Amino acid sequence: MYLVDSNIWLEYLLNQEKKNESKEFLKTTDDSLLFISDFSLHSIGLIATRGNKIEIYEDFLVDTFNTGGVRLVTLETNDHRKVINNIKHSI
Repeated sequence: MYLVDSNIWLEYLLNQEKKNESKEFLKTTDDSLLFISDFSLHSIGLIATRGNKIEIYEDFLVDTFNTGGVRLVTLETNDHRKVINNIKHSI
């Protein structure tokens, strides 16, 4: 399973320098193994809309969630506390 960072999606969506590597990873990995955090999703939306690329964001949503099987990961407040505790214990 892979939690895919917003930068991977954006490289591909915005035709940036490492778009080929991102595209290869996203196209060859089964969608059921891909996850995106709600934070990354919001970041992609913000960057796309600020860059006047609203259509790209709309297509991304359809391709990722409606057509594809990528799953959204949302952390509840208690989950954030668990993350903080894990960070504290790993330092």
